[in-house]
Amino acid sequence: TDVVLATATSAVRDAANGDHFVERARAEFGLDVQVLDGEREAYYGAIGALNDTGLRDGAILDIGGGSAQLSQIEDGRFKRGVSRTLGALALAERFPVSDPPKKADLRLLETEIERQLISIDWLEQVVGADLVGIGGTIRNLAKIEAERQSTPLHTLHGFRLTRASLEESIEEFRRLSVGEREHIPGLSTDRADIILQGSLVVRVVMETLGIDSLTVSTGGLREGIFFEHFWRHLP
Repeated sequence: TDVVLATATSAVRDAANGDHFVERARAEFGLDVQVLDGEREAYYGAIGALNDTGLRDGAILDIGGGSAQLSQIEDGRFKRGVSRTLGALALAERFPVSDPPKKADLRLLETEIERQLISIDWLEQVVGADLVGIGGTIRNLAKIEAERQSTPLHTLHGFRLTRASLEESIEEFRRLSVGEREHIPGLSTDRADIILQGSLVVRVVMETLGIDSLTVSTGGLREGIFFEHFWRHLP
């Protein structure tokens, strides 16, 4: 028989009618949806990435739609993690920008990102350390750079996304309207309206940690849940 592990993240966790959604999922589909709190969401994403990379000490950044998670990794293990309302979609909804955006729009967004990062008291412990990035925003930024380089990649796993590449992409997003962004090679058209917000989160995190690149992992929360369930018997 199939095993269905139903989980919900910030979209349901932060919704006013989240409990109602969970009840309907149980009533209509027989699904017992586990609503993850922020730290648990960070944990699963980190476990998925750790089983996919050689990260020993550093941090993992996971940017989703509603939230972003940062996890501290020590000696190859998850130490702690936090979730902040820095998802690409959440930022786009809370801080509407002009089309194309103005520099003042970017400053407002970055100020909010910095404000939320300041509250993470352990962040100074990973300054200068290795950073692994997961989630759709980061994969898409890597894909844009791969297209720029005409790199025939079958997977983005292990791709090094540099600050220089990120800055080039942000400048392009800032210059173009949403409609024009849809034609950027490598960019998913359904992300054209929120890619700028997500890329600013990456930039502020890189600036805060004082690093010039991150490593992309294609493993994340889904894989972390899988590993916990099916590899529970392993050390």
